[in-house]
Amino acid sequence: MRLQIKKYFFIIMAIQILAAGAYLIFTSCTAKKDTKAQLPIKDSAGPEEISNRILKEGLKNPDVFVRSSAIRAYGEIKEQGAAKDIAPFLKDDAAFVRLFAVEALGNLGGEDAPQYLVSALADKDPMVRIKVIEVIGRSGNESYLPVLKKGLNDPDMMVRLFSAGFLGSHGDKASLGLLKNAMSDKDSSVRVAAIASAGKAKNRSFIPTIGALMKDADPLVRTYAALSLGEIGDQKAVPLLIRSLKDPDPSGREAAISALGRIGDKGAIKALSTLLDDKDVSVRIKVTAALKRLGADVSDAIFREGLKNPDYSVRHEVVGLLGELKNKDYIPILKEALRDNSARVRVGAVRGLGKTGGDEAVAALKSALKDNDATVRNYAAGNLIRIMRGIQLEDSGEI
Repeated sequence: MRLQIKKYFFIIMAIQILAAGAYLIFTSCTAKKDTKAQLPIKDSAGPEEISNRILKEGLKNPDVFVRSSAIRAYGEIKEQGAAKDIAPFLKDDAAFVRLFAVEALGNLGGEDAPQYLVSALADKDPMVRIKVIEVIGRSGNESYLPVLKKGLNDPDMMVRLFSAGFLGSHGDKASLGLLKNAMSDKDSSVRVAAIASAGKAKNRSFIPTIGALMKDADPLVRTYAALSLGEIGDQKAVPLLIRSLKDPDPSGREAAISALGRIGDKGAIKALSTLLDDKDVSVRIKVTAALKRLGADVSDAIFREGLKNPDYSVRHEVVGLLGELKNKDYIPILKEALRDNSARVRVGAVRGLGKTGGDEAVAALKSALKDNDATVRNYAAGNLIRIMRGIQLEDSGEI
């Protein structure tokens, strides 16, 4: 999906990591098929035992994406005592693995997690430090305020702005001033970074300023302005977002759709419905999912149509949105996606099934434990354990 590819692109550009975009990487599967690496599954072994074995092997895998997916799974299943097993990955050679270790430690919590997270602020890679700021900022724990203030002196602009975003939520006037100035910076990448940091921190005081930036000449600024208003989640932003449904750039329209679906104001249904015939397939898929989330009676034929699209990113978008809807009626579509030739689409289907839950989803996840891609197996194992333990994933708000 175009919007998802861009979602963290400003971070990648800001820290000069020339990759395809962090959200894409977060759910990407570039590992080669490794049928030989599959674990022998004994008939006597239960699904949780098999899943745990898969994840343990995943942590040892030399492939960056396989290790990262296993680390992420441990964080999401909140494995008791796992922090000490994940902490060594903060020293991994791959920055991507270290980033996932930070995310997992944030999810795991516990008495040891804070010291590990604070130590990661010394990481040489700004992307990892940004993730640390985001994780500790999201926690809302005021004991982290000195750490966030330290982030204001980081040599990297993105780290400073993210620190300011979360400090601003605690009323830090200097941080609020820093963000306000950055939002009017001549450099559009700085404006985007400031907008994103205010959104991550859910700082309502910036709604008027961000709203004004939805008229910015740069489409990426407009896109992130809409996404950030969705993250802030205040209904005061609804009129601004409805106007952005007419953005000439498809990514801007998608962002406004996503934000309106996330805020959940049914008063937006009429305006959203005008995009059901949009010329862009991703916009049509996104708006159908948003309308379904808001309870509108609209056809969902676009989901099956999208699953047949030759572009794997469109197929991945479909399964991701269906997972956010958590509707058991869509399990057959997600099961069908488990046969997709793209491992990334299969990962999306696995995560969708994990969010939806239920006996049919569990059965499908058990079959995915035998997938010929180790990353898919890791995600299947993590989601299976999570369902069996009754752990709910936080709504990503992607719709």
